[in-house]
Amino acid sequence: MADRATVTIRQLEPEAVRKLKVIAATNNRSMEAEIRDALHRLANGEVLVHPLAAVAVAETQETP
Repeated sequence: MADRATVTIRQLEPEAVRKLKVIAATNNRSMEAEIRDALHRLANGEVLVHPLAAVAVAETQETP
């Protein structure tokens, strides 16, 4: 197994932590595992999009 690094993130806003916990629970994993996966994907050039982002964009583009 390759060596692994430890990353510490300080002063993360409580709302960001809450949202990360919700996303992690949705994916049936810990917040640590969720963040690890996101960082791994970002490091490999993937663009991450929140699953509800498309819904939010569509709602703002609707005409009355």
